[in-house]
Amino acid sequence: MEKPVIDVAIVAWPVSPARLEYFRRLVDSMQRLLTASRHEMRFVVSIGSEKDPNRKWCGPELVEYIEELGMKYQWRTRPVEVLGYSMNETVALCSNPYILLVQDDAVAESAVDISDGVDLMEDRPDIDAIRYGWSMHPRLTISTKPFQPGWEQIVLGGRWPFSDNVHLRRASFVEKFGAYTETTSHGQSERDMIGKVRANNALILTAGSVPSFRNGGVEPACFRDGNRAKLLKRLREEGK
Repeated sequence: MEKPVIDVAIVAWPVSPARLEYFRRLVDSMQRLLTASRHEMRFVVSIGSEKDPNRKWCGPELVEYIEELGMKYQWRTRPVEVLGYSMNETVALCSNPYILLVQDDAVAESAVDISDGVDLMEDRPDIDAIRYGWSMHPRLTISTKPFQPGWEQIVLGGRWPFSDNVHLRRASFVEKFGAYTETTSHGQSERDMIGKVRANNALILTAGSVPSFRNGGVEPACFRDGNRAKLLKRLREEGK
């Protein structure tokens, strides 16, 4: 009997040699630590086509590496990329009921069996997503409360209850909450999605109290390009 399939969908940004190394490091960490004991994992990658004239573009090298791994991939076509568009394009590549959505600058730090998350979501149709990664920055840390042994429930009124960090979602997530906003601001795309999950009273869990994945590459988008002060001001105004 064939095992059910989970799509592991990776958002890749080969804009520089450093970003290519992020992808290699992510894959290496997942090969060591990510399992699905009662499912098959199908890896799909969406590859950005954006180029920076000041940096070496590594698209061809990334494709060669992906083909060696036997992963399915597809190019994103917009010349200038934004987070929302890239996430939406990646989700569109998936065809199975559950999706583990991963940014290429994440890195797995502890063993995780995502079959446990899928089984829990099968038993509890009201669960919308399970986060396996989140920022440990003091201003972006999440708030949780006990759900059941081994799982915590995210408090939607707390800081950053949802983001582009590694998470398991249903394929129907977009139908319920909508797609990411395709703005030029990474941080705005995330804030808009937070508004949607709050408005729809999403049930989002974490697998334990310590993230299995961390952001191992660049600083969070909301803290780059002058966004830090704007974000902190907004959090204070919201009383968070």
